[in-house]
Amino acid sequence: MQKLENIDIEDYQLRLKGLLSGASSEAEKHAFVSHLSSAEALNDQVLQAVIAAVRLTMPADCATFAGLFKAKEKLIDCCGTGGSGLSHFNTSTTVAFILAAAGLQVAKFGNRAASSQSGSFDLLHKLGIGDALSLPALAALLDETNLAFLFAPQFYPGLAALAPYRKAVGAKTIFNYIGPLLNPAAPPYRLIGVPNHPAQAAVAAHLVREALVEQAFVVTADSGLDELDVDSACTLLRVRKPTATETKNANATTSATTTISHSLEKIRIDGHPAGQTGEIGLKGKVGRLLSAEDNAEIFHALMQGQLDGQNYYHALVCLNAGAALQAADSVASLEKGYEIAARLLEDGAALAKYNQYRQKFQKYLERS
Repeated sequence: MQKLENIDIEDYQLRLKGLLSGASSEAEKHAFVSHLSSAEALNDQVLQAVIAAVRLTMPADCATFAGLFKAKEKLIDCCGTGGSGLSHFNTSTTVAFILAAAGLQVAKFGNRAASSQSGSFDLLHKLGIGDALSLPALAALLDETNLAFLFAPQFYPGLAALAPYRKAVGAKTIFNYIGPLLNPAAPPYRLIGVPNHPAQAAVAAHLVREALVEQAFVVTADSGLDELDVDSACTLLRVRKPTATETKNANATTSATTTISHSLEKIRIDGHPAGQTGEIGLKGKVGRLLSAEDNAEIFHALMQGQLDGQNYYHALVCLNAGAALQAADSVASLEKGYEIAARLLEDGAALAKYNQYRQKFQKYLERS
């Protein structure tokens, strides 16, 4: 097979359409998925082609539903790509309840685990809220609870057919990194976690080029986690839409009506807002890979106030929730966001939101 950069993009998209529609042979599917595991797959043109091809597989009713979500002005997604291979708590799934309790509307895009033992929907199933709901029920849940969990295969059924080939290949492919970019609700605010710097740069560059967001934080930890890690220094790439004032000032300078591109800013974070990495003495971190059962146990302990600010998972969740609140322009600083997230856990507001969501979810599940 040709090198990725030598493939005509239109031809490349045709190959992808065949792959996702089931028209390709078994051997072709395996070869192409293997091809997408190379470092070259993070080429911006290839990334664009893969995303465009996957979006074409969305059923018409899902596309109509996605249009309803796009009318939400303060919608956010907090989503990691996975693929770190490390002991990993379902941080972003837990963060979603905290953000909803804080008043944000959250369209959380997710899937079952591809490489870890517990993806977002593996945890949701353990919590009894992971069954597929109708599209109108998802929209109603968002309106009533500020929260909807969107199951990737429901919106992109072609991707499910690739799962066996991705597992057979074993290595990370481009599909590990594009998940957060495929959220059908197209949230204007996002916290996206990736496990390494090349993927971080590629995802941020795509958001800049496509002008997809009002503001997004694309984060990675030096530890290799696809999120901000309180035990590690981290890098945050901030993608921001220009303000009206910035556009006006640029037009005044150029004496023309111009389009100002999204900006990209790199920020280093030391880990825990309270001090330098390693100085806090956090406890409770589990060294082995976490199962869905482990994740559910930690989730319940957090929601029920059994873990305090000295616990690793409490700090991890508050750090990432704080970043998401800042990404959504709800707070001026990560430190303030951290403080609010901790308070929502400690005063029971996050637990109340979880219980509300469970109750409403069950109502719509019984109707479906």
